[in-house]
Amino acid sequence: MLYLLSLLVLTVFAFADISRLPKKDVRGSQDHPAVGRVEGSRIANYTVKDYDVLRVPTKIDYGWGRIKAFKELEGKVTRIYYLVPKGLSPAAVHKVYRKELSSKGFKVIYECAPCTRSNATLFMELINKLGEPKWDALPPRKLNFLFMRGSYKDKEVHVALYTYTLSGMTQIKLRVVESKPLNLGLKVVKAEEIEKSIEERGSVSIYGIHFDHGSAVIKPGSEKTLKEIARYLKMNPKARLYVVGHTDGTGSYDYNLKLSLKRAEAVVRRLVKEYGISPKRLKAVGVGPVAPVDTNRTPEGRARNRRVELVEM
Repeated sequence: MLYLLSLLVLTVFAFADISRLPKKDVRGSQDHPAVGRVEGSRIANYTVKDYDVLRVPTKIDYGWGRIKAFKELEGKVTRIYYLVPKGLSPAAVHKVYRKELSSKGFKVIYECAPCTRSNATLFMELINKLGEPKWDALPPRKLNFLFMRGSYKDKEVHVALYTYTLSGMTQIKLRVVESKPLNLGLKVVKAEEIEKSIEERGSVSIYGIHFDHGSAVIKPGSEKTLKEIARYLKMNPKARLYVVGHTDGTGSYDYNLKLSLKRAEAVVRRLVKEYGISPKRLKAVGVGPVAPVDTNRTPEGRARNRRVELVEM
């Protein structure tokens, strides 16, 4: 088992009172090997999902406790709830994790210590905007937050750490995301399949063009799909297409409408610049979340709704 060690913890822990802590971790739980724990703390709740979506804040208004921006991550998500020995403050725990993770090559994306003067507002923002489970009937106090990115066993790993006091005890909500795109069992669509679908239905959904959350920059790994779209257009020199961007239901309507258009425009630019397709044959359109093909209530459904669609003009 890995432990976080620092002079700070060793100094304070000598005076720590663990009488209120459980004697053992909850059954079936364990530390995440990329992170570890503060010595003496106990796991009170533990869940792992092979695939899930996690939202974490990237900007919090100190005065009002509003979450101004957040990042959505997908992959294997581990959630661990620790109870900490008396005598260790949220700020102290925050510093220990930051130091330990930094020593492992993790970089800070965002942090606040403390995050706000309005813990009650932030508490509700975490629940309503980010989908965090309700921690308690009362809001936490002295809330600190740390968001870092690094790697573990050749995988990109994000660590989100909430430290706070509740019922007079320092507590930790740890979230670890090991990046892993949802496998929908979808293969790269071939030019011949694009041709058949457009002839029969007038459109085809494309899932092989990838973007980061909130981004309109096409990610590496999308080239095979773009090549097949270009091949279809060269096989059918008279074909003209609407390139339609679709998003899931996360975020506001206006935000998704703009994002979907930017993504469609990025696809058109790539086809024109890298594959020599005439811009007169393509028109980018963004429809945001208004034409889903599945529910937005599940990660799988949202993944199917995020797509590019080719529609015959």
